[in-house]
Amino acid sequence: MKKNLFTLLTISLLTFLGTACNSNDDAAPTNLQESITKVVFTVTEAGTTNSTDYTWQTSGLVPSINLQKNKSYTTTIKFYNGSTNITDEIVYEKDDHFIVYTSNLSNVTLTRNANDAVRSDAKKLGINTTITTGNTSSNGEISMRLVHLPTTVSDSDGFGTATAGSNDANVSFLSSVL
Repeated sequence: MKKNLFTLLTISLLTFLGTACNSNDDAAPTNLQESITKVVFTVTEAGTTNSTDYTWQTSGLVPSINLQKNKSYTTTIKFYNGSTNITDEIVYEKDDHFIVYTSNLSNVTLTRNANDAVRSDAKKLGINTTITTGNTSSNGEISMRLVHLPTTVSDSDGFGTATAGSNDANVSFLSSVL
């Protein structure tokens, strides 16, 4: 009886230790939040090669974006971790990211361009956009928020919305329509 109990305990212990030490190599890798120290927002007047890079950094002055009335501007946004451009990584992980734009400038619209990266839910990421100004002068801000792991997203109004998630970047540029 003692021998059977000892054998049973030994087998139980070995089984426990064997399963406790088993690693799960099939687990999906965790997509960590990006560390973004610089954002470059390139604004190009439509139909021209006149472009300006507006650079936000974790330390430094906030540049001002000056737009003209009744014009369209194509834009691109790039994200950096130190001196490393990580935009391609964000595009590669597009289902885990979404860019939300906001602006308090009057008579300004934003659309996500046809050449923008498209997520698996058919929503455009927001890397390539067009800003169109109306006939009204105004001062305010244009802001961009790179959302990591949003629960839901919408690109129906161009500016975009996202629920939940965390911010990889949250950047505002002083802006004027002149």
